[in-house]
Amino acid sequence: MVMCWAPECKHYNQRETCKFFKFPKDAKERMRRSEEPGPGAFLCSCHFPGGKRENGPQLFQHNIAKRFSYTSPEKKDKKRLKLTRSDVAEALANITRTQSGIPEDIHQVEIERATSPTASIEATENIYLNPQPSTSRAADDKDIFSTTMLNAENYFLRREMECKNFPHEDLAQRFVVSQATVTNIVITWIHVLHEILYKQMMSSIPSRNKNKTCLPNCCSTFTNCRIILDCTEIATMVPRSSMTAQKATYSAYKHKNTWKALIGVAPNGVVTFVSDLYPGSTSDKKIVQHCKILEQMETGDLILADKGFLLKDILAPGVNLNIPPFLVTSQFTPEQVYRTETIARTRIHVKRAIRRMKCYKILDFIPYSLQSHASCVVQVIGALTNLQPL
Repeated sequence: MVMCWAPECKHYNQRETCKFFKFPKDAKERMRRSEEPGPGAFLCSCHFPGGKRENGPQLFQHNIAKRFSYTSPEKKDKKRLKLTRSDVAEALANITRTQSGIPEDIHQVEIERATSPTASIEATENIYLNPQPSTSRAADDKDIFSTTMLNAENYFLRREMECKNFPHEDLAQRFVVSQATVTNIVITWIHVLHEILYKQMMSSIPSRNKNKTCLPNCCSTFTNCRIILDCTEIATMVPRSSMTAQKATYSAYKHKNTWKALIGVAPNGVVTFVSDLYPGSTSDKKIVQHCKILEQMETGDLILADKGFLLKDILAPGVNLNIPPFLVTSQFTPEQVYRTETIARTRIHVKRAIRRMKCYKILDFIPYSLQSHASCVVQVIGALTNLQPL
């Protein structure tokens, strides 16, 4: 008995009237089956179109579900042609209806112009005498993206608006220039202002004797105060692929990735020192050590700070540190309470200075495009804060 080799086919020669063909000897033809057919393997003629061997095996039960409906190209073209003709006919009808109403519209417009000639003249004069500048990026006017038309005042104004965290796209539209020009101007003026306002004017902190000339009443207890220190954090963006940067910039206090800066103010509230930016996980003590502010301290100077600034072991001889007392017993003594309140009344000036710096919205979040210039940005804002009234 000979049975058909095709899967799901149960034909055999004693029951069926179909013919049976042997597998070809050609290796390529035999590879159409995953299993190697034996010498007694046959395929019945039901799997060949027309039952002829030369047509090749194509009809199998497992291929029926894979067949797709097929439409001849001629039928498709005929359908497209019918749709196109119907669309053209409808369009011609619409054009005819529109043209029939045009004379009436023209007549109505002529009547309106004849009754109100003054309005038309005023509108024409307004167009020619008060032209509005176009802000379209697709305009052909070459002067739209020109930077030579901006004077120094506009450059400085743009830098101030950047500190207020205006998007570069918005600044490009306001000043009618390209976004790349805005970015170049912002970065250039960051370094220009940093050189003038910070490096030249804030290179060293004021001396103790100079602070005494403008010492406020709240600091009368600390007449030797040279500087009041505190740290602030600024949110930033860190690539997820860099786990080292993620770990270094993650702040346990803010619960996000931040940059950290040390801010120092004089007793009268003027910002006198702004450090470079450090990763958010850096301790206050390490920042003080690395920024080298202690190198400017002299014998007899007093530093006011928060409890986190444990600096006594790194201070130079003769330099004093005054921080609020720690709770050792169940409650503070009256002397400790008085000392805490006195330090708090003086330290409030550094908190107010940081708040005035944070009025510049760019310190809400340092964008990725400015991360390489972030330290300069913060130091420039510290200098600009001194230009504001206290």
